[in-house]
Amino acid sequence: MPHSTLTVGKVEITVLHDAEVASPVDQSFPDAPAEAWEPYLKRYPDAFIGGDSRRTHFECYLVRSLDRTLLVDTGLGTSQTNPGTVDQMFGGTQGNLLAELQSAGYQPGDIDTVFLTHLHLDHVGWNMTQSGGLGEPTFSNARYIGNEADWAAFNTPKDSEIFGFPWWEDTVAPLKKAGVLDL
Repeated sequence: MPHSTLTVGKVEITVLHDAEVASPVDQSFPDAPAEAWEPYLKRYPDAFIGGDSRRTHFECYLVRSLDRTLLVDTGLGTSQTNPGTVDQMFGGTQGNLLAELQSAGYQPGDIDTVFLTHLHLDHVGWNMTQSGGLGEPTFSNARYIGNEADWAAFNTPKDSEIFGFPWWEDTVAPLKKAGVLDL
């Protein structure tokens, strides 16, 4: 997929498309009647698939400035890096971030900072790479930056119980254990 890049002064921002899924509007917005979507279907037809599902994009951003290479969010991941999210919540949709990064001319080791806008499960999927059942930070030369309030809110057994799989334990908690997460 061609990358969209915006340059402002000496800062270059490239969109990296991790994944796209169809989200049934009646599941996402159960209280909204079908006819409420009609004006949006007419005005934004490319935002919908088949009239009853909206396109949900998972994008990450590569930011280059002087000698820094920053990645904003790590997307959805794969069934290996973020199994519950990919398999149960998004029907097996696999993220493409690493391939997108490579096609933009970069490798995971080129990233020196990963900025996590927030710690929702669809923004942290490529944080870890599974290796023999043990995870390692995917971006091995990077410091990961996350919000302390998000850490406090999500670092509970409750979230894994709600979703029915250990997304936090697979993708975020290991960063702190590895000593690469700054809050």
